[in-house]
Amino acid sequence: MPELPASYVVVGPPAAGKSTVARLLAGSADRGVHVPVDDLRTMVVSGLVLPNPDWSPALVGQVTAARRVALAALAFYRTDGFRVVIDDFVDPPGLREYDGAISGGLATGVVLRPDPEVAVARARHRETTPEGAAYITEGVRLVFSVLDDLLPRLTSIGWQVVDNTDLDPEQTAAAIQALSQ
Repeated sequence: MPELPASYVVVGPPAAGKSTVARLLAGSADRGVHVPVDDLRTMVVSGLVLPNPDWSPALVGQVTAARRVALAALAFYRTDGFRVVIDDFVDPPGLREYDGAISGGLATGVVLRPDPEVAVARARHRETTPEGAAYITEGVRLVFSVLDDLLPRLTSIGWQVVDNTDLDPEQTAAAIQALSQ
């Protein structure tokens, strides 16, 4: 049986470069699939709950369902010889849906963790209104506080942390690929 390609779960705070890097990782393989969990979540056409500081049971359920779909896609595509890159966000419940895939070697778990002020600057650059910039700044800071609390647990089960503060997306993708070699 041929060796299965390396696959990844890439997470991090807003403006860490998750989607860009995930597309680069998937695109650098002969056969690659990018699975953005946000896209799976927004397939909900009625009753969608958006992330917020409260993390209600409905929100947790929707995020869990989207992650299960992403993991199923990873299993099926990877078995067919595709590199699969799941792109997801950090949440207070702790990304537990991925524990088995990461600890079991199905995928390399990667936490992008640029300097918080760099992430804030990147996020503000995306926003066109002062209100949007203030909202995203608060969101980035909130996610960093959650992430810092989660890192010990994540690294204990095999997640890798990549500081991409001074890396462009191509350099970040190369650093991630080097983790699985």
